[in-house]
Amino acid sequence: MRLWKQEPSLEQARRADRARLVEQRRERRRVVASLGSELSRDRRQVKVLRADEARLARLVRELERSLVNAEKLASIGMLAAGVAHEVNTPLAVISSYAQLLQKQLQGDDKRTSLLDKITRQTFRASEIVNSLLNFSRTSGSEFAEVDLNKIIHETLALLEHQFKTTQVKVQEDLLPALPPIHGNAGKLQQVFLNLFLNAKDAMASGGMLRVATQNGDGVRVMIADTGSGIAQEHIQRIYDPFFTTKNGGRDGRKGTGLGLSVTYGIIQEHAGKIQVESHVGQGTTFYLEFPLMRKAVNV
Repeated sequence: MRLWKQEPSLEQARRADRARLVEQRRERRRVVASLGSELSRDRRQVKVLRADEARLARLVRELERSLVNAEKLASIGMLAAGVAHEVNTPLAVISSYAQLLQKQLQGDDKRTSLLDKITRQTFRASEIVNSLLNFSRTSGSEFAEVDLNKIIHETLALLEHQFKTTQVKVQEDLLPALPPIHGNAGKLQQVFLNLFLNAKDAMASGGMLRVATQNGDGVRVMIADTGSGIAQEHIQRIYDPFFTTKNGGRDGRKGTGLGLSVTYGIIQEHAGKIQVESHVGQGTTFYLEFPLMRKAVNV
């Protein structure tokens, strides 16, 4: 009788053991799932940290390049002011005497041709000197409220004839009611003049120049051409003073290598940024960004 009464207790113990085993397995599964979730979360955090690290590394490289360019601009600017004034006077004398001799030697084609070459080269040297002077005058200008759309439109109007003769089509995508920026209109016009002329020279057989403005955290300008492009090994040097990839266009004139240096200096003066993307045979795109004008708050 006792043995018969103990059998249910043994069966109950077995069931309890099975229930505990099932519960333990469930607990293990929950632990494994929890660990897997934490591992996935940790992996995502690692990816985010690596992405942040990569962005910081890119930012450091950009800042280093900016510092190097700023140091180059400062050193060449100090040299430019002194050299330009010293060179301008003898250039003017040479040019004046060459033109005077040309008038006196009319009919002598051989000598007139030589004097014409002297005159053209003095003009070219004078242009370089004037560029040096502009380069050295990157500070001390009056700043005011500036409408970039207006400056861009006026600069394109100045070059309208040149664009037509070189078969360059212009597409303007200027954002209406673009917020103003704090800047110097004359210097900003020089920036756009340099970039537009560079684009024109890069499209020797004609092409398309697209100019667009946008508004976001700052005022952005995009200048894209369908020209010859810039080789990747030259991209890092395009802002270096006297560096040029122009070997002479239709008029046979080579670039001075100061246009983009001056452009970079002016944009830095306006607390702006300039970036470039280029592919040989496909064209070049410059991205400019300027901070929004801060409005005064009356207290």
